[in-house]
Amino acid sequence: MNILSKLINTLLILPAVNVYLLYKTGLPFQLALFSIIILFVTAAVPVRGRCGIKSARLRQCQAGVELLWAFLLSVSITAAIQLYLLSARLCLSGWKEWLLDILAVILVENIVFWSGMVRVYIVSAQLAVRWRVIAAVCGWIPVVHLIVLGKVIRIVSDEVKTENDRILLNEQRAMAGICRTKYPILLLHGVFFRDSRYFNYWGRIPAELEKTGLGFFTVTTSRRQV
Repeated sequence: MNILSKLINTLLILPAVNVYLLYKTGLPFQLALFSIIILFVTAAVPVRGRCGIKSARLRQCQAGVELLWAFLLSVSITAAIQLYLLSARLCLSGWKEWLLDILAVILVENIVFWSGMVRVYIVSAQLAVRWRVIAAVCGWIPVVHLIVLGKVIRIVSDEVKTENDRILLNEQRAMAGICRTKYPILLLHGVFFRDSRYFNYWGRIPAELEKTGLGFFTVTTSRRQV
């Protein structure tokens, strides 16, 4: 399904990427406009390659990954098409038409790229600040930016797989009751810490324990308690 989703997204985007070229070769204006509409629909709701993703955040991560894959594939295919037509001197005549075609390609590819990258930057938890900075800096360096983009895709893809598998495992544990204890667990921190409305000593631990079906209680303390 991952390969199929990449192909579907790429095939949906390619007509919009080469819309000017197709229009100059006889594509009706209505079909050219329809291809642009399909582009925006695909950028908003891409075909995701991993079914059964439990978290909305992870679904957005996967959508961003699919768009970045579609960007890489469509750029490669479009570059090959443009180089072939340029060498054979086909379809377009004059540098103005070639310039308009290239500008259309750059515009559409930027829509696809930033639709995926913004999703990844906003919702990914595993993409470290270091890689965010490297991607922003190397985005202007040819070839290097493709290598960095591949690294970003791999990090976020691994995050989706790992986190989703963990959610599924917790659901199985909760249904089977294998994490349940005879007596509930009591979470009590040291005397020098004080709980507040905005900061919890245990962090995400209670939420994770609850997902596994484990019974527990937490004890909170305030400044008024001695």
